Amino acid sequence: VLDFKTRKRGKPSTKAEVAAGLGKFATYETDIIQLCAYREAAFALDGCPKIDGIANVYIDSVNPTPPLLHVWPEDKAIRFTKAWFAIVDAYCHLHSFYPMDK
Repeated sequence: VLDFKTRKRGKPSTKAEVAAGLGKFATYETDIIQLCAYREAAFALDGCPKIDGIANVYIDSVNPTPPLLHVWPEDKAIRFTKAWFAIVDAYCHLHSFYPMDK
């Protein structure tokens, strides 16, 4: 599963980044939670093949520079998938919304 994000790159901080003229993109926990939600939604579809990985493609919103592919490690994906289900569960309880009971 890929999700594209536009963000401003940070300032180069290492010699390699300075030489390339490229800084890092900020990554947020909400980025991986969103991808985990997409992957779980795909799993729920009949006939959807197993999805092995999740990644963001970061695109600089200020300067025309090459995009960056950030592949999230599977151990984090497992942990944040659990977080996603906890968020859904909390939402359902707070709003008395129980779609599986119907």
